[in-house]
Amino acid sequence: MDVSRVRRRSVRLPIPIALFVTWTLGGGLAAGAEMPARYHSLVSEGLVALAQQDPESALYLFDLALFEYSEGAVARYYRGVALAQLELDAEAEASFQTALSLDPTFLPASLDLAILYYDQGRDEEAVALLNGIQQIDPDRAQVYYYQGLILLRAGRAEEAAARLERAAVLDPGMAVLARYHAADAYFRAGNKEAAHRALEDVIALAPGTDAAEMANEWLVRGPAGAGSRRWDLRASIGYQRDDNVILEPRSGLPPPPGITDRGDNVVVAQAQIRYRMADGDPWITRGEYRFYQNFHQDEGEEGGQFGLRDFNIQDHGLLLDLGGATGPMELTLRYNGQWATMGGETYVLRHAVGPRLLLKETDRNRTELLYQYGVSDYHNTSLFSANDDRDAQGHLARVAHYVFFSPTGYVSGGYEFERETAGSSPSEDDWTFTAHHVPLAVVWPLGRVTVTAQAEYVRRLFSHANEAQPGTKRRDNELIAGTALALSLARYAELSVHYLHQQNDSNINVFEFSRNVYGGLLTFRY
Repeated sequence: MDVSRVRRRSVRLPIPIALFVTWTLGGGLAAGAEMPARYHSLVSEGLVALAQQDPESALYLFDLALFEYSEGAVARYYRGVALAQLELDAEAEASFQTALSLDPTFLPASLDLAILYYDQGRDEEAVALLNGIQQIDPDRAQVYYYQGLILLRAGRAEEAAARLERAAVLDPGMAVLARYHAADAYFRAGNKEAAHRALEDVIALAPGTDAAEMANEWLVRGPAGAGSRRWDLRASIGYQRDDNVILEPRSGLPPPPGITDRGDNVVVAQAQIRYRMADGDPWITRGEYRFYQNFHQDEGEEGGQFGLRDFNIQDHGLLLDLGGATGPMELTLRYNGQWATMGGETYVLRHAVGPRLLLKETDRNRTELLYQYGVSDYHNTSLFSANDDRDAQGHLARVAHYVFFSPTGYVSGGYEFERETAGSSPSEDDWTFTAHHVPLAVVWPLGRVTVTAQAEYVRRLFSHANEAQPGTKRRDNELIAGTALALSLARYAELSVHYLHQQNDSNINVFEFSRNVYGGLLTFRY
């Protein structure tokens, strides 16, 4: 959303009010002329077409109305509105000027002509018209709003802030945009405290909207980051207690003997870098790199073959989105890549690609549709000598819906279907399965504290009898649930504590496990 401009159609009055205002202001009644009844009817039909966002039909109806009565300032004015919506600015300017020649006191035509001049950068002409309107109607919010934008463009930040604040007071409907630009003015004037208050007002007035998201981003990054910076960075360091470090891996191999159910203290390091070359309207080019590393304390029992440090994991992830956006729809081709090592040896390489569709039904509701086709290449290691039996091709389809109740607070739920097909030998076909995922999440900001709760149920059905229990097809029911509490320490740092419970129930005992993880993270963002 580009909040630096407000198209003329966005400040239109509701149809009944517009009719009342324009008629009582004298538009079309100059010199006491009597208008044909059909003129009234055609103008009314044109206003309905404008309200339905059909400027072509509206233009045709206003032309018919002017054929009935060529001196009608109202029809001439709304003809200019329709032309402006069609971005025919020269013709719109001529219509507004003709309406004013028919009735020089017709304020709507003066205001829209001033906005047209502002959009074209003709600030002196715009100011002259706005000042004239202010003398006649000193309480018209749009006048102060555009005066403020022009003053801001001229570098007169303190004066701009005062005009924009006045617009917000006079018209609550303009308060979000006016306060947003007032924040810009305050920042330029060096009044950071007032700028922060204005941005907080935007978030409170319009939770879940693009303007509120930009205000929140501005608060985090400062004015240079509000929609303009192309990259951001997050880095975390943490410490956690895991009561079952080497559990039977998710749809994976049993661990080496003597490892299951061993707990340990673990140091965790994470990083995430995002880059946006283009971020919509109309093109999208985004990339994200993720890094994860853990370090186990336990070196293993005296004389033991394996220690928990042998299971240190390093994970690299890459995500790319290429596509476009139009209106409420965003369509991209998404690539996901992963390279993970265990104990310094390559454990798995994954690649997946497919389309992603994001629909913004309203400011508060968003739906995501995703399909991915992928391949997984597992490597044999000193810990897992037959790991490459798990090589597979897979399909994943997901639908998720998000309901926002604040710029960063939301409730989400969805469904995910997963299918992986491995090889045909008895040891390989153990890893062919179909899975159904049902995830739920709540993110609830409470001032400087954000509470997160997540849960996911997974039903995993394997297609072939498992070698661990001949003649039995493996069936898993997995529950993952966790919560986190994050405290913002400063604009660029937060401290969080988290808890995770993971429970896998299987009809084959060797694949059953239970796990609890407790920990804390210190995160820096820029």
